[in-house]
Amino acid sequence: MKKGGGRYHIVRTSWLYDNVGVNFFTTMVKLGQERSKIKVVYDQRGTPTYAGSLSDALRMLVLKGGDVKSGVLHFSDEGVTCWASFARAIFEELEMDVEVVGITTSEYPTHALRPANSHLGGKQFRTLLNLEKRTWKESLKMCVGSELERVKRRAKVWSKAPYDKETRDTVGMWLSENKEDVLTEAFHKDITFGTGGMRGICGPGTNRINAAVISGATQGLVNYIKKTKQHSSTPLKVAIAYDCRHQSYEFAEVTARVLAGNGIQALLYPELRPTPQLSWTVRNLGCVAGVVVTASHNPPEYNGYKVYWEDGGQIVSPHDSAIIGEVRKIKSLSEVKIASREIASEDLITLLGPEQDEGYLNAILKLRRSVSLEENGSASCLVFTGLHGTGSVSVPPALRAFGFSNIHEVKSQSLPDGNFPTVSSPNPEEGQALAEAISLGEKLGATLVMGTDPDADRVGVAVTNGDGGFQLLNGNETGALLFDYVIRCGRDNGDSYDSSDFVASTVVTSPLLSAIGESYGLGVRTTLTGFKHIAAAITEEEKGMNGRNFIVGAEESYGYLIKDTARDKDAVAACCVLSELAHSLEENGTTMLARLESIHRKHGLYQEGLVSIVKMGREGANEISEMMSRFRSSTPGMLAGEKVVGLLDFETQKNHDLISSKVKNIDLPKSNVLQFVTEKGSRITVRPSGTEPKIKFYVSVNTTLQENDDYLEKKTALTSQIAALFHAVGAA
Repeated sequence: MKKGGGRYHIVRTSWLYDNVGVNFFTTMVKLGQERSKIKVVYDQRGTPTYAGSLSDALRMLVLKGGDVKSGVLHFSDEGVTCWASFARAIFEELEMDVEVVGITTSEYPTHALRPANSHLGGKQFRTLLNLEKRTWKESLKMCVGSELERVKRRAKVWSKAPYDKETRDTVGMWLSENKEDVLTEAFHKDITFGTGGMRGICGPGTNRINAAVISGATQGLVNYIKKTKQHSSTPLKVAIAYDCRHQSYEFAEVTARVLAGNGIQALLYPELRPTPQLSWTVRNLGCVAGVVVTASHNPPEYNGYKVYWEDGGQIVSPHDSAIIGEVRKIKSLSEVKIASREIASEDLITLLGPEQDEGYLNAILKLRRSVSLEENGSASCLVFTGLHGTGSVSVPPALRAFGFSNIHEVKSQSLPDGNFPTVSSPNPEEGQALAEAISLGEKLGATLVMGTDPDADRVGVAVTNGDGGFQLLNGNETGALLFDYVIRCGRDNGDSYDSSDFVASTVVTSPLLSAIGESYGLGVRTTLTGFKHIAAAITEEEKGMNGRNFIVGAEESYGYLIKDTARDKDAVAACCVLSELAHSLEENGTTMLARLESIHRKHGLYQEGLVSIVKMGREGANEISEMMSRFRSSTPGMLAGEKVVGLLDFETQKNHDLISSKVKNIDLPKSNVLQFVTEKGSRITVRPSGTEPKIKFYVSVNTTLQENDDYLEKKTALTSQIAALFHAVGAA
């Protein structure tokens, strides 16, 4: 061009991208749809430049560049970033739930020569043509397009076939009436399929629970099953159960039809059943997987989809991330193979019969230890509420089979009802959920009051306080009573325990439970939060060289498992064993609270507290992330007058002794959890919730009890200590 003598301009740019074609932006979008975690280099810096920005600049150069001297010009959007941060910004704008892991160039598998700094700067170009300054983040928003436009494009797909008529009509109405808020909530992102499945509000849309979303998730699950079990010599089977929530049966049937459409045998319970029974069924019938349609204790407008693997436990690594990847690949209903109702029912869908109920009940009956129940099972008055859920189907029959006959249900809460009309929340962790049951218990002079959540995997307990009233137990207190009773009964019935037997709890559950197990010579497993990790530990121990036997497990959030009835928390079995414990104590002239005090006097008085702080939306998520970063980067030296002597960072898998400066490895999977330990043995644990927009603070404190110490005074002092520690970490 120089030799030709004409006017020319060579425009250099950097990190050019657009929402079409092959470039970094479209590659990230494609990978984000397939994976939950992506590795991107962070040690190369430059300025992302939107193709739209460049085209605007070139057009102005053609129109107004007559006075601009020939030569090389630099143009880019403003600002500097790295590839990893650019990727995070893309996913944030698109509201895609993808974790970006920064790596160095040398760690990248494909070695290519790329400059460490590609920042050009376009100030001269903009000045010459009087162009508006635009940052790369502003241009990225333009590339993604206005949120409402993007939402409407997604919604229009749902207003046409192959979506069902009701969905088409509803979404079409939203579009024609320009219901912006409704459209945005329903379509601004895909609902997250997380490590245990998905949970959300029911209704049309990509960010809702509906038949289309359920069918896509099931197709993703099927694709993973076929990849991992392609050489299986036995027919592939998947068990399905559902709870009392709205559309639960419809979603369970859709799940079965997609399985059938892919040639997999679906074993479907024709009526609602508790989650632990599904876990037992997977194991009992040799299924490759299981699905429960439930949203646990969420509000009435919610439903969900939980996935179990062949061991009967909820999916964990490596299955969880691999299944998530397969689910994300399903982008339209055309990719889903679904059998018609007629064909499926004739061929590959089997309705499970009463023999499965009997089998599950028989498994629970093996836990019975008290022979006196056969003679005087009516002596103990039990009050139970299923809180309108599946517990009413399974718990009363199990209690009767155990030998109890004086059982009273809360009638207003005994029928399945997805509206949960008598409670503000069907969550047994919240005292109000058991209010009607406690009222009935007081009228009857009951021994024990129990209430299960809608899918009957968790149970809340209230016990007599000696003054004609009832006291609610928290999850740690109930867990301690169960650990003590189950282990003692085993010993008294001739079981000889040693380290080949073990108990299990989580990192946020009271250390008292481990202390009880250790006092009997049992092995102890401490897992990450969530009962699926306890289930995984049971499977791991079972397959290990020593084949250790599982005795009992618990988590602070009201989940318990005794022996091997299932591989998930089992409120049906827990109700039976807790009732037997209460009956045994009553026969001996004592109470649950008295037994709890004796446990504290023997093993130490432990007390716990939990504070959850809600942080809504994208800004809330960023706040939670910043809070975790601050705790991680600046370990406090003192908390409420207690010297901090240890820091366990489960994300880095390091246990830091802050006195000796020694560091040990934590033999658990990575998790965004921090735990501070003080010189008094107090534990303060901080973690973001995995299912809700919350950051959670757990505090555990303890003290010894001498023979003459006043029990209530000591408990009151610990309560004050807990409050001070919460205040110290900003959770008060």
